[in-house]
Amino acid sequence: MQQQKQEIAQLLVAMQNVPSTVTTSKSLVQQLNTFYAETASMEAEVTKLKALRAEQEEMINQCKINIETLTLHQRECLICLDKSKSYACKECGTDIGLNDDIESKCYQVGQGQFTEKKRGYLFSNAVNMVLGTAKTENFTTGSYQISWTQCAKCQTQMGWKYVSADNPNNSAKVGKYCLARHSLTSPEDRSQSK
Repeated sequence: MQQQKQEIAQLLVAMQNVPSTVTTSKSLVQQLNTFYAETASMEAEVTKLKALRAEQEEMINQCKINIETLTLHQRECLICLDKSKSYACKECGTDIGLNDDIESKCYQVGQGQFTEKKRGYLFSNAVNMVLGTAKTENFTTGSYQISWTQCAKCQTQMGWKYVSADNPNNSAKVGKYCLARHSLTSPEDRSQSK
C-alpha cells in the first residue's frame, strides 16, 4: 500500500511537470488526486477498525473473566430447597428443583431409542444451574434455541433450558428446563438410601 502511494505521488508530480508540447489532462490529475485521498481515508478506516477489533477482543476477555468470577461466586451462593420436596444433583447433592415444579416425566434426553437412562423431566423452574451459550437444536417436536445446563456446584451436565421455539405451538416449553432423571436424586431416592 505504501509503495502504491509513492508511485501515485510520483505520477502526479510527473504529470504536472510535462513539457508544454504535451497537454496535461486536468481531469486525470483530479481523478488520481481523489483516488489518492480516498485510499488514504480507507487506510485510516482500516486502522480504526483494527483498533476497535483489539478493543472488542479485550472486552470479550474481560467478560470471560467476569463470567468465571460470577460462576465461582455462584457456587458459594446456592439456594436451598425443602429436601423432602426437592430433586438434587446426584453428584453433589445440590438442590435443583421441586417435585411440584415437574410438569412432565415423559421427555427424552439423548438420541436414539428411548431407555430409562434417557428419561427427562420437564421442570417449570430450577435453581443452582449454570446456563451455557444458547444454540439451536432440532428435536422430534421441532427446532429450539436451548442453553445446556450444569449444576452450579459441581458442573455436572443436567440437561437444557428452552430459550425459544421456532414453532409457536411449542412456545409453552420456553423458559422451562428439561433435566436428565439419571442426573437427579428424588426425595424418595434419598429416603431409600438412608
